[in-house]
Amino acid sequence: MTSSSLGMAELCLKHYDRLAEERGGFGGWRPRLLELSPRWQWYSRLIFFKEIPKDPFPQIHFIDDHDGRARRLVDSCLRPFSDVGMDELLKFLLNRFGYSECRDLPPLIKKHHVEHWEATFDVATAISLDRDVFGDAYSDCMGKGLRSGTGYFPTPISVCRLIADMTLTQADLFSTVHDPCVGSGRMLLPASNRSLFLSGMDVNPVCIRMTLVNGFLFAPQIVIPPPAELRPQKSRKVVIPRNTLMRLSAELEEVGHGSTTRRFQSAH
Repeated sequence: MTSSSLGMAELCLKHYDRLAEERGGFGGWRPRLLELSPRWQWYSRLIFFKEIPKDPFPQIHFIDDHDGRARRLVDSCLRPFSDVGMDELLKFLLNRFGYSECRDLPPLIKKHHVEHWEATFDVATAISLDRDVFGDAYSDCMGKGLRSGTGYFPTPISVCRLIADMTLTQADLFSTVHDPCVGSGRMLLPASNRSLFLSGMDVNPVCIRMTLVNGFLFAPQIVIPPPAELRPQKSRKVVIPRNTLMRLSAELEEVGHGSTTRRFQSAH
């Protein structure tokens, strides 16, 4: 990391340490993102200087959760409780990452939940996974709803990478990518290697929150859009083609999709 990026990271760490102290935990985990994630270090310079850093945007090779490590991380957070579930965990994480719509924790989340999640959900472990942390665990919870149409079946990351390879070039950082049924943000994760302008929407608010948490962990441009000065007047727009996606998913792996219009908002 260069001296300029180190100085910017230190400045952001001091800023968010102060905010966390003032707000009683809200935004308190952002310093961890800046310490642990080369992407957040790179992106903090882009936000501060309002220009694209000269060094390349750090790349992540996203993988599927074949070894179950993401499932186990989520399960260790939720297994002890019967009165809270995935949505409450996501709201807690968004609060700690400083997402404005989760400034206040819902009444259902009690002190013992907070203490357990603060001790159990390790940000460094989550970042090291290089995968959608929540999609498979949520699918395990919702998969039984196949016949009623309420099931959740995430697209394999291998298919998401293929779609990104087909629609984006390596140097095309200014393309605008939009996923109209974003799920847990899987399609945007590989796209984050190639575009700074990512957006999505979904009818399920839990999906929106999964996407946001994955954004905080892996793709800061999802939760904090680039400065308006960097958006070109004309940019190539890429909308994830659902018909192509469904066909590829059927060909490469037997995967179903629940009906997937709610936009996620930036976290300032």
